[in-house]
Amino acid sequence: MNTDNQMEQQRQQWRQAQHQMTRSQLRTLRDQWLERGSQLPLQANARRLMWLRLRCSLLLAQQRF
Repeated sequence: MNTDNQMEQQRQQWRQAQHQMTRSQLRTLRDQWLERGSQLPLQANARRLMWLRLRCSLLLAQQRF
């Protein structure tokens, strides 16, 4: 349950960051989260990685235009 709360906090951070971060800052943040996620149990980690990949690709795609 605690992991879900952390993920929700991170989702909120992404929503805020979406409008004010550069591509390099997004990549740095993603890398930090992936590093943090590597300490989680496998199932929670896999879920987080899938979500991060999707979110990062959407944010970076938005900024291309």
